[in-house]
This record gives sequence, structure tokens and C-alpha cells, in this order.
Amino acid sequence: MMTQSNKKYQELEVGTTVRISIHDVDRARGSPKKLLAVIANVDNGFYKLCTENGFLKHKYTISQLVPCKEILLDLKTLLESSKEKDITLREAV
Repeated sequence: MMTQSNKKYQELEVGTTVRISIHDVDRARGSPKKLLAVIANVDNGFYKLCTENGFLKHKYTISQLVPCKEILLDLKTLLESSKEKDITLREAV
């Protein structure tokens, strides 16, 4: 099972821009279905993400993330603006 998962999902590096799906409960009707974030830290296969509004409280697995081919958000810029503030996914939207 793990070998199939490792073949399907490749490890992502710190600084990679990713998309996260936002559940219907956590967003308004006009809000986007995906949220852009940058990987700030990797710990035992769990990814700590940083958005334009701050760090997301929860850690995510590789199966929950969709990597972007281009660098849309810069990690250094986000770290300076986020001020180490933890937010929920609902607050990030």
C-alpha cells in the first residue's frame, strides 16, 4: 500500500507552491474552491503550510496537496508578512 502511494505522490520540498481543496462548509458561495499556499516545513510526511494571511494550524499529508508547476507565491515574502500567526482554513479564505 505504501509503495503504491509513494509511486503516485512524490515528496515535495520546502518552498513549493501547492493548492489545497476547501470544503463547502469552510467557504462562502463566491469563495474559491482551492487555496494557494507554500510549504514552510516538512515533519514526518506532514506538511506545514503558509498562506498570504498566515500559517495554517493543521498539518497536511501529500495526498491533500496538489503541487503547482510554477512558483506563484514566495516563501520568504510570506514569512515576513505572516508574523508567525496561526490561522484556520476558514480564516484563510
